This record gives sequence, C-alpha cells and structure tokens, in this order.
Amino acid sequence: MRSLIVLLVFLTFAEKAKADRYDIAVAHIPPYAMMRDTGPEGILVDIVNEAYGRLGHHVRFHFLPWPRAIRYVKLGKVDGIAPFIKSEERTKFVDFFEPALLDMELLFFRKSGSLISASTVEEAHPYHVAKVARVNLGTNFEKFESEELLQVDYVNKTLSGIKVLMNGRVALFASPKLIAEYAAANAGLHNMIEPAGEPFDSLKTFLAFSKNGKGQKIGEQVSQEIAKMHKNGRIEYLMRRYLSHMKF
Repeated sequence: MRSLIVLLVFLTFAEKAKADRYDIAVAHIPPYAMMRDTGPEGILVDIVNEAYGRLGHHVRFHFLPWPRAIRYVKLGKVDGIAPFIKSEERTKFVDFFEPALLDMELLFFRKSGSLISASTVEEAHPYHVAKVARVNLGTNFEKFESEELLQVDYVNKTLSGIKVLMNGRVALFASPKLIAEYAAANAGLHNMIEPAGEPFDSLKTFLAFSKNGKGQKIGEQVSQEIAKMHKNGRIEYLMRRYLSHMKF
C-alpha cells in the first residue's frame, strides 16, 4: 500500500513537471481581455486558458500596447498573440491555424431614435463617422478611410466614441459589435445607442504563435482544442457569461 502511495505521488509530480507555461500577448479590449484586481479575465482569456489547460499547460497573459505586443511576438519574447488578424506579412513571424479564435462582427452604431441607416461602408459615406484610432475595421472600411471617402473622427477609446455619438458630434460610430455594446452597458448607456443596420463586415481573429517562441511547437494542438470548443458550444457558453447582462 505504501509503495502504491509513493508511486502515485511520483506520477503526480512527474505530470506537473511536464506542464509548461506559455506567455501570450493581449491588449486591454473588454469584453475579450481585461485586467482586473483578481487577474486577467474576458472571453478571449477564458478560451485561451482552457485550450492550454486541456493540454496540461498554463498561460501567463501580458497586457501590452499593441505595437509592443507585435514586436515581442516577432522576437519570441512571448509565445503567442491574440486577437490577431491574418495577413501575408504576419505569416512571416507567426503561425496561424484554423479555426479562428473569434469572429468579430463590425457595426455602425447610431444615437437611439436616429433614422440613419448604414449596413455597408458605402451607406455610411454621407455621414460623419467616429472610430477608435488604429482599430482594424476591415479592408473595405480601410479603403474608404485611406481614400478619404469617409469623414472620420478618431477617438482614443470606445467609450469616447460612444460619447461623441451621443452628443451629436458624429452621426455614426464604427466599432466591433461586442466591444461597443459592452462599453455602453458598463457605462449605463445601453439605451442611448443602437445598431444602425446589419454588420458591415466581420474579422476573423486568431491566437497566433510566434515562430521564434516555444509556442510554435504546441500551436496546432492548442488550435485543435479551440476547434473542439467551437464544435461543442463551449466558446458560445463562455461568451454568454460576459454578455448576459447586456440589453442590446
């Protein structure tokens, strides 16, 4: 009996010894990733934690300014980065595996009661639009933006975009759907804005793995776990935990 106990203790420690810690760069983008007094939380944080945890590993999240996060993943100072949008240039320094971690719907929001309708970037063309600076809103929006076919006001955070919309400085606020809705709900402003139409685009965002970090070796396995979580409804469940209080 004593020998059996010793063996079980040995196996437990051996299993723990095999567990690795992986460093993942993220940005503060509620409800996907946010740092609380109790530690990191959010939809993305929960998904990534669980995917690695299913393989017996641990994750340490680094909340970084986005340019630094990209630099760190290039250098292998972190093992992965999320949410990351795939491009040919980025495949030079990170690996992307299907499926995407999350699909982010992109919407134009209007002040509640407004009659403005915009479900495409083309339909937003006549109006003054706010967006958070440096936020990717898809290739079509980027084209209109770069060619100055949209009148764009830039703000430094989502709540600022909601407020300039509410005070009438702009007619529309363009944002990833859940980010704007979550910010409005948390600020008690959920009745003050509403979607101006259907999503004008969506972005596939990934957990990408540094080609220079140890994350590359496990990237495909982690992505397979994410695929299972999509298939069995686990990711939808994790999302509902954060979004159930929202009234949109």
